[in-house]
Amino acid sequence: MKGGYYDNTKGYKASVSGYGYLTDKISALATISYSDHGNFTDGNGQEQPYTEAENKVGFLKLVGDITDSQKLTLSYDRREDEAFRYHRPQWVPSKKNAPINQEMIRETITANYTFDPSRNDWVALDVTLYNTDTSLNHIEGPWGDYLGDAKSYGGDLRNTSTLGHHQLTYGVEYRSDEGSLGSPIYGSDKDEGTVASAYLQGDFQLMEALLLTVGGRYDKYTLDESKGSSLKHSGFSPNIGLNYEIVSGLNLHAGYAEAIRGAQIREIFKLDGAKSSADRKEERAKNTELGINWHNNGLSLSAVGYITKVKDVVGETETKPRELTNLGELETKGFTARAGYQWDLVRAGLSYNRSRPELNGQPLNDDTKGIGTAIGDTWVADVNYQVLIV
Repeated sequence: MKGGYYDNTKGYKASVSGYGYLTDKISALATISYSDHGNFTDGNGQEQPYTEAENKVGFLKLVGDITDSQKLTLSYDRREDEAFRYHRPQWVPSKKNAPINQEMIRETITANYTFDPSRNDWVALDVTLYNTDTSLNHIEGPWGDYLGDAKSYGGDLRNTSTLGHHQLTYGVEYRSDEGSLGSPIYGSDKDEGTVASAYLQGDFQLMEALLLTVGGRYDKYTLDESKGSSLKHSGFSPNIGLNYEIVSGLNLHAGYAEAIRGAQIREIFKLDGAKSSADRKEERAKNTELGINWHNNGLSLSAVGYITKVKDVVGETETKPRELTNLGELETKGFTARAGYQWDLVRAGLSYNRSRPELNGQPLNDDTKGIGTAIGDTWVADVNYQVLIV
């Protein structure tokens, strides 16, 4: 049993958890938590109205050891959130952004099966199936009641084969998504989409100090928009990486990866908004990075630089009629560095991050919220102390 109090929101949280073996082969874990928070106070001491929230969480997990090499896991997760908050909490108050009652419920069921025979290096099977249903209800808002619902189900089937010092992981994935938005006054809208994938990834220990990772995946997307376009996108995405240990504790790593993202269902509360243009293309990303890590007698230093380019990035046009279409190229240049040191039970660190995203050569801003936004340079200092209990 656990309880907590939050001074800023004058809120509290309580949870109860239990775990153990039901039989020699079946174990279980269950937890229930409840939290209730009032309005939070910002850094200037000003209370922010309509930021209160009430949350309930329930989780159950069962694990069955079928044999020494087979395991079956089932889990159920349910989360509820109730609050009287602004229609768009991140926006300033207005006639279009009035506070309303909002209720959110998310339920997820997951099943996982593994088969890993100890005497067979060719087989390490992992199968995952899942189903998620999320609903968000706006009650008595400026436009009446609105109920949005997003459903997803799918699975992943993969196997890992070990060949000496090398490993190959290969498999297939599938996901089906459905989003709907309904109102007694304005009717309903629905999007349906799927994505099917096949992939192969290899880790090759070329030398004791040199690791090569290389692979690729093929993705196929379909989307049927409510009262809009039907789109099909597909493509192949390769990747390659190298990790070289220069001397003990000093590693240099470099990587290049591509990825595609085809059309997917829209956010549920945007289903009655902008639709995709008929000639919308898939987004294609290319990422290049180079980094170095050093560890020696409690001291650790690391740095990595990267450049990411997304061709044909998708966003909403500013002119009417508004459409979701390809707006150009999004390029992000960034750098991250960290220094840390550990003395017995104390660990301290300082990190710095710099990121500069630009759309067609112009920095991102709040008007490009559908794509992203830019933030300033970030410094983070942390100190941790591990209490030793004998």
